Amino acid sequence: HRCHTLLFLISVLAGTTLTSGQVSSPRLNIFTSQSQVYSLLHGAANRRSRSHQGIMRGYIRNQYPSPYNTLQTRHFPYNTLQRSTKFMYSVGSGPEPALYSSASDVTRNDLGEGETSEAMCKIIKAVERACIDVSNALARVSIDRRTGDQGDINVQGEKQKKLDVYANEVMKKALFETGVVAALATEEEENIILPTPTVNQGPLFAVAFDPLDGSSNIDCSVPTGTIFSIYKVPGKKSNDPESTSTNPFLQPVTSIVASGYVMYSSATSLVFSVGKGTHILSLDPDTKKFVLTSARVRVPDRGPFYSLNEARYFDWPKGLQKYISDVKQGHGTWGKKYSSRYVCSLVADVHRTILYGGWAGNPRPHLRLLFEAAPLSFLLDQAGGKGSDGSRPILSYTPASLHQRLPVFLGSVEDIEELESYGEVQQGAATYEA
Repeated sequence: HRCHTLLFLISVLAGTTLTSGQVSSPRLNIFTSQSQVYSLLHGAANRRSRSHQGIMRGYIRNQYPSPYNTLQTRHFPYNTLQRSTKFMYSVGSGPEPALYSSASDVTRNDLGEGETSEAMCKIIKAVERACIDVSNALARVSIDRRTGDQGDINVQGEKQKKLDVYANEVMKKALFETGVVAALATEEEENIILPTPTVNQGPLFAVAFDPLDGSSNIDCSVPTGTIFSIYKVPGKKSNDPESTSTNPFLQPVTSIVASGYVMYSSATSLVFSVGKGTHILSLDPDTKKFVLTSARVRVPDRGPFYSLNEARYFDWPKGLQKYISDVKQGHGTWGKKYSSRYVCSLVADVHRTILYGGWAGNPRPHLRLLFEAAPLSFLLDQAGGKGSDGSRPILSYTPASLHQRLPVFLGSVEDIEELESYGEVQQGAATYEA
């Protein structure tokens, strides 16, 4: 039955008819591996769309999981193909995009067709192109002698790495080339950046980004990432230089229309949302294209992990000390003993949190609202999670300046709310050498 079903599916996809005599073919039998099935599917590429192939592949994986596919277990509830788990119910609305579809297809699926949707696709494509360049540069960082500091200090008072500068320039160039971006803000520069010549037709957007989060880890090959958020540019309403028409980044955080990050690790992943759920795409190293691997992921309501620099324990306020002490001993509301997981690369810590639950953050007013806290809180919210400063939602903020800082806690709703219930969890400003 299994063999006949596979033959039927492949024959439909390939536009061919397989006879019963071909069932015994050594190319396809009950022990056929997924890769062998994929090779047969690949032969139909010129006769059926890539999205059709993606649907068929997903069906075969779901119906006939390989014994070697260890991801399809209850320990990995984020796996999109494991439909039976409670974690896979969509947070967003609308039809679910097909697996292996592109970011543009996912965007059109969520937003529908139209001028705004196409403009958003241009921006997402620009982010993809830039981040593929950054991913390649990171893979060659030692070979091309790009380790170490650039020698400059950025607006944050931090030493710039060579790849900080490279990633910043690549992102700016790619985004302005879209023709729909009217303003940029980057963590590496003090003021907003306007295109030359200015853009004034069609739907216009402003993009804020952190070109290379966690760049202090570059030289030791720890995961890093690029974070971005997209705002619609309001109409001209005021001559005030601080108005949102002049500085579109001073809008309430709830004005974000899309956000995401690209994580550079053993795999390069694009995680983004246009307001209809959070999606995960993976960079195919063969085609150099991002393809959808998990649609509308959901952050578990709880997770047995917390992520922050525990070496600062004695500098924390009493509320945070008590919370950490309680959950480590299993004295929290959940009753489970929590474990510490800390990469010191925010994108990596948040990515793990989206998949496994728990929370990641920094109790000091250290992370930037516009470049880190707001875009990641938007993503978490779209996945059923929560972003907080320890007492109020990040999404309730309106930036007072481009580089405003604040304490940040990002993760599972029930874990964040329990943390907030301990009262004083925000540490005062402090500077550390390491």
